[in-house]
Order: sequence, then structure tokens, then C-alpha cells
Amino acid sequence: MKERLKLIPIALFLIVSSGAAYAHNGEDPNRELRKSTEHLNAYQSDFDPGDGSREMKNNLEDQLNSIRSRLLLLRNELASDSSMRRCINKDSEIDYFKELDRTLKSSDRFLKQVNKLLDSVK
Repeated sequence: MKERLKLIPIALFLIVSSGAAYAHNGEDPNRELRKSTEHLNAYQSDFDPGDGSREMKNNLEDQLNSIRSRLLLLRNELASDSSMRRCINKDSEIDYFKELDRTLKSSDRFLKQVNKLLDSVK
């Protein structure tokens, strides 16, 4: 019983740290956002309604993962202690409204592509 109680803090640490690592791997958040934007733009431009359903589905999954990653990164950066220093926009800092706007536009494009996939299945 005592051995199990000793494992609880370790298990909690692993759970919390793995969630943070998924959303932000410790690199520069601006660089991560740029990479994510490039990947998302590439996935969206590669989407071809003429492809088979399987290829379109895989492409849409990649897009959704990129959008989710961007939102998690933005959420974590806003929640961090350093977010108060980021209120004044400088070149090295994140423009949260611009990035959220980009992500929402990408989400809109993603949903339109999902509709194309659903129409092709009918």
C-alpha cells in the first residue's frame, strides 16, 4: 500500500508533463507557429476532391491535428506567466489575435473540405 502511495506523485508528474509536451515541445513558440502554418497550408493546398476518399480523409486528419496543435500552443502561451509581457506586440512576440484569426480561417477551410468529402461519398 505504501509503495503505491509513493508512485502517485510520479504518475501525476508524468501525466501533466506529457500533456504539456504534446502542445509545446519547448522550442520558440513563434517558430512552432510558423512551422504549423506551413504544414497546414501545405495540407490544405494538397487537398484534392478528385482523390479517393481514403486520401482525402488522411489529409483532413492531418489538417485537424495541425489546427489542434496551433490552438493548444496558443492556449498554453496565453496561460503561461510570460503572457503578461506579451501584451505589447514586438517582432519576437506572438500576435495572438492574428494567429487565432488565421487558425479560425483554416478551420473554416477545413470544414469546407470536409463537406466536399461528404458530398463525394454520397
